[in-house]
Amino acid sequence: MHSPCEPFLRRQDNSNGEEPMVQGDRRIERERIERAARIYSTNEAASRALGIEPRSFSRLCRRYGVETPYARRLRERREALENRSPPACQ
Repeated sequence: MHSPCEPFLRRQDNSNGEEPMVQGDRRIERERIERAARIYSTNEAASRALGIEPRSFSRLCRRYGVETPYARRLRERREALENRSPPACQ
């Protein structure tokens, strides 16, 4: 089954000279990892779109310094709590 965003995740030319990570027989470029992390709302969905295990996705994100969907959610919640104004005193 194909994901609706699969065309966005297809392999592209690696013109930045960075050697892609190898997962089994597949090469997964940083750009594809970043794109999947941005598009999908969960690590599981992003890893499924790339055709790898969620643990591999998390490991690749750490190696490349990419914020995972899970880490993004935590950061957004933390920022929302920090920006929330205290209740008005009466």
